[in-house]
Amino acid sequence: MPLEAVAPAAQRWGKACDLNRSSTIVERHLQETFAFRMLTSASVTLAPVSP
Repeated sequence: MPLEAVAPAAQRWGKACDLNRSSTIVERHLQETFAFRMLTSASVTLAPVSP
């Protein structure tokens, strides 16, 4: 899934979680998943550069 498609969904989730603080666990999970996907996509992008 392209990062461009994930970002808007993450922003919508963030706004929804701001309105509903009882979902902080869901928000934290989403942030960790989002960060992991960013790191993974960065690794995949950098991998072909290394010899």
